[in-house]
Amino acid sequence: MTLSTQAQDAAPGEIHYTLDGTEPSSGSPRYDTPLRVAPGAQLRAASFLGSAQASRTWAMHFDAHTGLRRDSHDLQLCGENIGLLLLPDAAVRSPLAIDIMNPCWIDRGIDLSGGPRMVAAVVPLPFNFEIGADAAKIRIGDAGTAMGELEVHADGCATPPLAVLPLAPAAHAVDGTTLPAQRLPALPGRHDLCLRFARPRLDPLWALDWIEIGE
Repeated sequence: MTLSTQAQDAAPGEIHYTLDGTEPSSGSPRYDTPLRVAPGAQLRAASFLGSAQASRTWAMHFDAHTGLRRDSHDLQLCGENIGLLLLPDAAVRSPLAIDIMNPCWIDRGIDLSGGPRMVAAVVPLPFNFEIGADAAKIRIGDAGTAMGELEVHADGCATPPLAVLPLAPAAHAVDGTTLPAQRLPALPGRHDLCLRFARPRLDPLWALDWIEIGE
């Protein structure tokens, strides 16, 4: 596993980590090569400038599903703009990578030959951005249900959706919600998946927290 995108980019300095759930310090092992982390490990990491901690602590519990999980930073944004939006509980949650003009992500090279199982976690965020006339350029009004859906497309965002995950289970959440798992249709070979939100209105702004695709 590579820690640099989650911890090193957040602050200058050196990354130190622990694997037993304890808080890292400047005396903890220094991260300088990718780690092999066993299931059951409790990874905690932070950046340090000398003995002083220079970033918040990043934490993850590793289980059988961790290797399948990719968060919004591991995916490619469909558009060219990016904003990092802090959640209300910013002390323990990572920022979300999202283009507010086009909340849409690409997951590259996914093997669909076995009809894999997909699980996604989503977050509703208040749309409180003062962008003036640009708000009219944001695609809305294409939802099929009252709260909207997360659509999964193969080989482009304009293709018919392979799966549609209704957002109603997450409608009243203030943090991330894991949507019910779905099986994707079996297609030969590997495909780029487009994950986009169809929504009836600007508010809330739906963000993708993470996805897992596999058995």
